[in-house]
Amino acid sequence: PVSAELALEVGTLKLANLSPYYASKLRFQVADGTLDLKTTIKHGDAGTLVSLQSVGLSGVRLTRDGADWAKLASLIARDGEIDVAKRSVRIGELSASDGSALVRRHKNGDLNVSDLVVTPAASEPAAKEDGPPWTVALKKLSLDKLGATWEDLSGDRKSTRLNSSHGYISYAVFCL
Repeated sequence: PVSAELALEVGTLKLANLSPYYASKLRFQVADGTLDLKTTIKHGDAGTLVSLQSVGLSGVRLTRDGADWAKLASLIARDGEIDVAKRSVRIGELSASDGSALVRRHKNGDLNVSDLVVTPAASEPAAKEDGPPWTVALKKLSLDKLGATWEDLSGDRKSTRLNSSHGYISYAVFCL
């Protein structure tokens, strides 16, 4: 039997350097941000197991049509595990802090956040998946200082703008 183990640690990798892998799938640009990662990948008779000690994004700024629409100072996942054979993902803790987003309804009624990813054309056949569906479990979720601005440009009147920057969301939940 063949087995292998790989320990991987990545520090302060600019997300823009990864754009060749994700840019064609997104309808927005990742203007700023860094990735920090500490993980171990094991492969053997039981399959592939990825242990995520920590995965973090910092200083993320997303743009669309040349304008900022989302910023996030920190997004961190800790104590995670991906078991490919069992098709399961477990995350011990996911936390996000100091973020803001612009949600805009255009004149035609569409939201600027409704089509962020490129979807396959209806004529393209969907990939067939073998085995049970993937499961995802999250033990703790922490959200701190997150806000949004809502703009409604769909009406005949002047645009409506609501800003939650003074009323941030702070929330923590234990799921398991």
